[in-house]
Amino acid sequence: MPMENKLSRSAMFDWVVFFTSFSLSFVFPGFINLVASPAFPWLILGAIFLYTLGAWLKHLPLDIRASLPAYKKRTFPLKYAMMFGHWLILYGALYMLRLHLQNFFGLHFPGEKSGETDWYNWFCLLFPVFITWLVYRGTRKNNRNKYTENLLFRRELVADILLCLSVSVLTFFFWERGVMGLMTKDIFPKNAPGLMIQFLILAICFVLFYLPLRYLFLVEDHSSRQTWQRFFLIFGFLAIRFLFIFLDL
Repeated sequence: MPMENKLSRSAMFDWVVFFTSFSLSFVFPGFINLVASPAFPWLILGAIFLYTLGAWLKHLPLDIRASLPAYKKRTFPLKYAMMFGHWLILYGALYMLRLHLQNFFGLHFPGEKSGETDWYNWFCLLFPVFITWLVYRGTRKNNRNKYTENLLFRRELVADILLCLSVSVLTFFFWERGVMGLMTKDIFPKNAPGLMIQFLILAICFVLFYLPLRYLFLVEDHSSRQTWQRFFLIFGFLAIRFLFIFLDL
């Protein structure tokens, strides 16, 4: 795939995720409303399933491109930190489903008595490890002659759509309703130092809760200046929106 097409797909991914996660805030106006909604477990479970499927589909085209002689090997310096953030996002999402699964499906979770093993806690710990490995694993050798250009294009297109939908939901949950909702509480003083601290926290959380889920795009376009300019632009919109909320405008 030409570099221009990869960058345009990445740009479309970023903007669709940004606008979709923002639009969902009108459907679920608060964190409590979101978690209490009957749609919440289906949104999260569906997002995790689509994300896993999209990651599996996208790895084959990535692996084949990485095997081409002209492909430039790229390493991402924050990979291991992003792996931890990736695991943490999925762990938090699955753990928040516990009460819903117990109520909707009548599941019994052990561990309430001492000595019992809570299998769901182990599931929350280990299943995100598997998904993180699936996303962040190294490239594999594939026989390119087995796959046509058309097949690889369609496979990656489906993968990008699935990743876009799933990351939009997860970003909305952790960023819009989680981080942004927490920042609007009266936790920090409403003065210049308090505002600067909140902007710093927002920047850190933007890196922790968005970039790890975007890794399969970032591994190819992180060296592009356009990518980081777009990140700064998107974060600028988020910061301006937060400023309006902070000032009660």
